[in-house]
Amino acid sequence: MREILEWNASLKTAIERDYPLSGDWFGNFRRQIQSSLKHTEAAASTDMDREALPLLVNEFNNMGALTDKYLKISASRDYLPPDSLNNDPLEQKLFTCWHSLESMASSNQFVDNGSCQ
Repeated sequence: MREILEWNASLKTAIERDYPLSGDWFGNFRRQIQSSLKHTEAAASTDMDREALPLLVNEFNNMGALTDKYLKISASRDYLPPDSLNNDPLEQKLFTCWHSLESMASSNQFVDNGSCQ
């Protein structure tokens, strides 16, 4: 989850500071996180671990969709306001899921509230 949050922070910073968005740059995040997810899957030893893994994968996929959305906007040369992510529903979904996963980790109880779908 930490890696996904770093990816999100990089996307947000690039948009806020009007840096050019690059699929290559974000591709590094994708590859690193895919590798981490494979390790996480291999290390999953409890029912809670195995139940939470699809939620992490969904969060990864949602972050990919958010990035792709903004790469497409950037490529079209449409204006991208610096605060674009603040009101983006997919961005809000990512943070809601993150809070849900954080709560599960701290309570050591699996509770799928649907926020990571």
